[in-house]
Amino acid sequence: MLINLFGIYFHILEIPLLGFLLIAVIVQFAQKGTKLKIRQTPLVFWIIFSLVLFICSILISAVNATDRGLVIKATIKWLEVLAIVALLFFYIDNEKRFRIIYFFLFLSVFLAIVHVLLSILGGEKSILSFRIFPSYESVFAFALILPFCDHRKGWRVGFLAAVSLIAVLLSMSRGAWLAAAAIFIYGYFFLSRSIKRTLLFGFAAIILTGLFFPAVRELVVFRIETISSDVDASNVERLALYKIAWYAFTRNPVLGVGALNFPHFFIREGLVEGISAEKIELLEPHNTFLQIAAEEGIFGLLFFCILIISSWYLLKKCRTVQHDLLFGLTGFFIVMLFNFMFGYISGQFRFYLGILIGLILSLSRVSQPGKRENESPC
Repeated sequence: MLINLFGIYFHILEIPLLGFLLIAVIVQFAQKGTKLKIRQTPLVFWIIFSLVLFICSILISAVNATDRGLVIKATIKWLEVLAIVALLFFYIDNEKRFRIIYFFLFLSVFLAIVHVLLSILGGEKSILSFRIFPSYESVFAFALILPFCDHRKGWRVGFLAAVSLIAVLLSMSRGAWLAAAAIFIYGYFFLSRSIKRTLLFGFAAIILTGLFFPAVRELVVFRIETISSDVDASNVERLALYKIAWYAFTRNPVLGVGALNFPHFFIREGLVEGISAEKIELLEPHNTFLQIAAEEGIFGLLFFCILIISSWYLLKKCRTVQHDLLFGLTGFFIVMLFNFMFGYISGQFRFYLGILIGLILSLSRVSQPGKRENESPC
């Protein structure tokens, strides 16, 4: 669900959200003024400060870049992330608004599944096509909707969760499977018994149904068998990209080789052993931390890690919204960490990350009805 404007990819809901938030924040400041009540001020400062410094490290990486236009492109995209974070921070000051943005985030990731389903219903694709469903977006949707899977809330929520989980399984992504397993484990400790029973029953039903389709069974077995294979082309290429990224970091440890310039670096250096993809100019390390280390250097990696750690700590520190919203947002964060480990942040994933951090920051502003400021659980 991406659109291309001036060579930059945007999620289809990205620009509408920015426009809405900008107008809403301007109106809010006009009505209520610019005074803000913020809890956990040091954490809020570190999140914003580290994001700004990370963007600075992206811009400075142009020093070693082969294509400096790509650095400018990356800087613009991350400035947009900063804008989303800031606007959400200003906009969300109560649980109702938090809930609206929370379900907007669910809609944003679930649309990727809907897009595939429409293609299947239209006869353009087969449901058994290899990797037909989006991987991490399916797990994101599952994590966000899971806390609301209670029989008292109707069948629609359960249906959305089932569709998301089926999409995860049919994505044939090992990283997505691991992320979903982590959500199951996390849910075991925090979900109610009724949701646990529904979840286990639904998962068992999906697995048993899949066993009746030989094509599905063979695809799943094949993906499991390739997890540790040292001859699988995907594994060989991932390992090669890891090694190249580390080499790039050791060659330029301070400023990196330039944002989005990793492919230019290894093509220029002739480091193509183990690379089997046709469009090698689009390749990046399948690990966000390695990618940042290679492209933005040690300072970029440091600021990015501070951003993630501070955001996690604020999420666990502030409990100013209902438990189901906190559980879903925490699950989304966990899935994002798996995306960091086995993928990289580009396109729509920067958009999702911006909303995630914006929601977390807003926890420091949300006031619970009936509670005074000094009684907040934050």
